[in-house]
Amino acid sequence: MEKEYNVILKKGADYSSFGIDMISITNQDGVPNREITVANERLGSYRQTHYFLTDEEADIVRNHPDVLEVEIPPADRDDIVIGHNGRQSNTFTKSPGTAQAHANYALLRSKYKNNVYGTGTELSEDFLYNLDGTGVDVVIQDSGIQADHPEWEDQNGVSRLKQINWSTESGLGFQFNTDYHYRDFHGHGTHVASTIAGKTFGWAKNANIYALKVAGLEGPGDTGDYYGGPAPTVPTQYAFDAIKLWHRNKPIDPKTGHKRPTIVNMSWGYLTTYNTVSSVNYRGTSTDVSAFSRGQIQSNYGLVNFYSGQFSSYVTNVRITSIDTDVEEMLDEGIFVCIAAGNRSHKIDKSTGADYNNSAVTNRGTKFYHRGSSPAHERAITVGSLDNNSYSSTQDQKATYSETGPGVDIWAHGTSIMAASSNTNVIGGYTYQLDENFKQVAISGTSMAAPQVAGVAALLYQANPGATVDQIKQFLTDQGGDALYSTGNTADYSNTRSLQGAVNKVLYNKFGKQENCLEISGTFDIPLSITF
Repeated sequence: MEKEYNVILKKGADYSSFGIDMISITNQDGVPNREITVANERLGSYRQTHYFLTDEEADIVRNHPDVLEVEIPPADRDDIVIGHNGRQSNTFTKSPGTAQAHANYALLRSKYKNNVYGTGTELSEDFLYNLDGTGVDVVIQDSGIQADHPEWEDQNGVSRLKQINWSTESGLGFQFNTDYHYRDFHGHGTHVASTIAGKTFGWAKNANIYALKVAGLEGPGDTGDYYGGPAPTVPTQYAFDAIKLWHRNKPIDPKTGHKRPTIVNMSWGYLTTYNTVSSVNYRGTSTDVSAFSRGQIQSNYGLVNFYSGQFSSYVTNVRITSIDTDVEEMLDEGIFVCIAAGNRSHKIDKSTGADYNNSAVTNRGTKFYHRGSSPAHERAITVGSLDNNSYSSTQDQKATYSETGPGVDIWAHGTSIMAASSNTNVIGGYTYQLDENFKQVAISGTSMAAPQVAGVAALLYQANPGATVDQIKQFLTDQGGDALYSTGNTADYSNTRSLQGAVNKVLYNKFGKQENCLEISGTFDIPLSITF
């Protein structure tokens, strides 16, 4: 029986030649000897095409020297759940008197540390930047954005949220429901957008904002149950293809000589569920775990034990090569990608690391997995979360829930972050009513840390619109402070404070001086300077 398979080529492979071989009758080794039907040409991708194949033919194609992976498209897999990273609630006790119109609370925390969110110092001054993200496009790939929230207004009261038709603007042809992206039944995407570019708490207060809801999150008429809601309207692959094509088609801005920079924030991950595990192949060694407890399997092998009101089953960060490839292709297009590390308290690797391609034999067959629910691509910037309390006067500690390890590129505040929420919010946490119609909410997770980095990246791009993604990432990590508390780079997964091979680079350190005005100047030919 034929199924739709996504064939992903290795970087640098001849895409056109391989495609011709697949749709022609050929005796070439590694390609089925029949005419293969194209299911989806993936216009936004240079390396991915969907074909109708039998399982046997999929195995033949998988062994072709130009092929990286053959897999069922993520949006079509009944075992894939694309949702937000885990822990999302926390207690927040901020006085309404500190809710200044222009205060960025990650920046304020870096200045006042644990006095900001408790009974300590009340803040009196606004933080004003010489940069505000003008000329930068930020795409929130998330649960959608509440369109009528006042957070998106510019200084003239005009909304910076661009409600575009992604199908038309990208030329993709797949019909998106435009309205779908500009409703947020969960509140997560609205919160992330507010941290990056909201007028109250955002870093880039004049950046353009775009919403693109990803599959596995809420569809039309959703109930807010992002782990098991209605069928998605937009398959995952189109959420990436649309962004790539849209950016590819951008004109050159005559004022800068460059395209408008595009930043994509991905505060979500991909997971798969199953009920039993009989054996695990972990770092090249296979072990019979049929008699192990769920806790043992979770601690020893990183197979996360997830509990919900609807089901109780293992949840594993499944390997989806197509998503990793889509991230890589966005980076190749010059799109800056900021990724939340995940909230499972495990070590995560890059795609070439030891923890990436493990496998488990389950009731749903053999499942490849890796620690961490985010792609963690080498050239994207993957963000871990800090706790909101200072460990000492000079050091902060990672949040206990945050992933760590070599897959983390930088750390930022992600605990009890106050930002806008949709009015149908089901995130939880302390809610602060901004006015009678709109509210803010304080929540925690690497989902909240990633947009801090994306927001600062928007300021850097405004100063240097021709910068490459690698230059922006390098600048962020080079300028990050070595201020994170660690007991050492150990392999002890029970030690929740250990960095476990992660970099010791903290975003806020260079953004926490005593003066109020953030200044970024220079070019990437002459290293940028950041002063306050």
